Amino acid sequence: MDHRWQGKASEWRQVEDAAAEAQQALRAIVTEAEARVQAEHRRESEEVVAQQARQEQVLLSLAHELSQLRAAHERLQAQQAQQAQAKQATPSKSLDKTTIVEEVLVRTSSTPKAEPTEDLSKTVEVNPKLPLAEEEKAEKATPSAAKKTDLPTASSPDASPIVDRDVMRAVEKARAAVAELQRHAGLLEVPSLACMDTVQVQSCPPFSHETVGLNILLSPDGYTATRSCGCRESVAICKGPLQLQEEGLYFEVEVLQTVDGWLGGLGIGVTHANPSALKDQRLPDKASKVPGSFILGYAGSKYLNGNEDSISWQPDQLRVGQRVGLLLDGTTNDLAVNVDGQEVARVLGDELRLQGLGLDPLYGIVDVYNATLSVRLRPGATPPRA
Repeated sequence: MDHRWQGKASEWRQVEDAAAEAQQALRAIVTEAEARVQAEHRRESEEVVAQQARQEQVLLSLAHELSQLRAAHERLQAQQAQQAQAKQATPSKSLDKTTIVEEVLVRTSSTPKAEPTEDLSKTVEVNPKLPLAEEEKAEKATPSAAKKTDLPTASSPDASPIVDRDVMRAVEKARAAVAELQRHAGLLEVPSLACMDTVQVQSCPPFSHETVGLNILLSPDGYTATRSCGCRESVAICKGPLQLQEEGLYFEVEVLQTVDGWLGGLGIGVTHANPSALKDQRLPDKASKVPGSFILGYAGSKYLNGNEDSISWQPDQLRVGQRVGLLLDGTTNDLAVNVDGQEVARVLGDELRLQGLGLDPLYGIVDVYNATLSVRLRPGATPPRA
């Protein structure tokens, strides 16, 4: 027995080592991705600084042009004041506004600061809007000096992905390797395609992740229960009540792994205990101790709501691949166990009622005990025909 357990321990160590290697690979991928992100941020920061420098140059140029326009405006006002004074001093010489403007244009056309083709009187009126117009011209002339300096996002066409395809392929390979190791160890079994075709029609919900024995590992889909260590603390309960089929209430498990040399094996039955009501408390070390449970199996025993008696079925003889079904007959209320379609144990309905079997909903319950190491629910299973 010690030799067998040593072999199992060695297999588990190998699985743990492989999982550790996969974890290291994932960490290396994350480190590389973080380095790429930092490099991208540095590059983007340099671009932002360059854009800010270009914007400052544009602002300085606009400020210089604005000061020139203000100086031109002041000169124009001074000339208009001089003309008004001259008109008051010599009324015989009447000059209209158009003549004054023409003379101003002629005088200012010789200075390089003024625009020879623009009417300065109009320019003065729209002077407050000029910086915005000049800024728009500068933006059109130099697209790189855009006002938006946000960092590129993943949705923008110029943004480069943080994690490229090679990195994602490595991640997927690592995940696939870990999943393969779990499947090899019996920790990630899923129903076959034939079963999955009937999941939506048939009646057996998966095991509850919230209400499970301390030594049980459930697959992500909840259909596979594997004992991780010891021989007890391995109870699993379906998270929903069994649905009535034509023959009654029925569910079935397939044996995935066994351990030779153990006395006693799988316990299978039904319980009135709602797993949702038990999720905040520790489950008993055996399914037979769960209140309102009716369990057959172990070392040739039946536990009817805590009361024990013997039966002839010895589940420690189960082999990998065998199917164990439990039927609560809808007509007689008998509780019957079959292995590969052959009945191996039966409890009469009258005895079940005397021990407390009632009309409340019933949930499938299993105890992955001793010689049985791993089982899988078969959600599409139906009772064998008589």
